[in-house]
Amino acid sequence: MLEFDLPLEYVTRGMSTAIDELTKLPLPQRLEIVERLWDSIAADPERLPVTAKQAEELDLRLAAHESNPEEGVTWEEIRDRLRKSR
Repeated sequence: MLEFDLPLEYVTRGMSTAIDELTKLPLPQRLEIVERLWDSIAADPERLPVTAKQAEELDLRLAAHESNPEEGVTWEEIRDRLRKSR
């Protein structure tokens, strides 16, 4: 987690300026930056916030799966269906 000794207003203004500059980059470079940022977020999924509603939905889905695991569809089946629909 980043910690700043600067006033939040200053940091926010600086980030806004940086984002303005980043949007001027060519699309492939912007995509590379987005990918690297997302990878850094996904590397620590335990720290991603989950709302109460999301947690409730996850609990419901897990309970449904545990009560009837045969009813689900594997990732491979979904992927194959998507590839065939192209």
